[in-house]
Amino acid sequence: MAGSGAEALDRLRTSEYDLVLMDVEMPGMDGLEATRRIRDGDGQGLPARIPIVIASAFVQPDDQERCRSAGVDGYVSKPMEPRRLLDLLRDVLDARSS
Repeated sequence: MAGSGAEALDRLRTSEYDLVLMDVEMPGMDGLEATRRIRDGDGQGLPARIPIVIASAFVQPDDQERCRSAGVDGYVSKPMEPRRLLDLLRDVLDARSS
């Protein structure tokens, strides 16, 4: 667990993960900026192709498009429904392994 986008980047540089579940609203660097930096590689040590699912209370179509444009693989609205979240995570991981 990371408390900010910058902390998430640090953790990705030092540990291996199968997937990132990112919140849009985080202190300092938000989830969209963190996602863009991951996708760009942000220097060395970031896994640019790690699956990223983003969670947001913003549910308008343009909000979802901003997330897709940043490079997320999946979008879930808050409050999260556990079944929907699990289905989305499975779909994203399955798509990456194909």
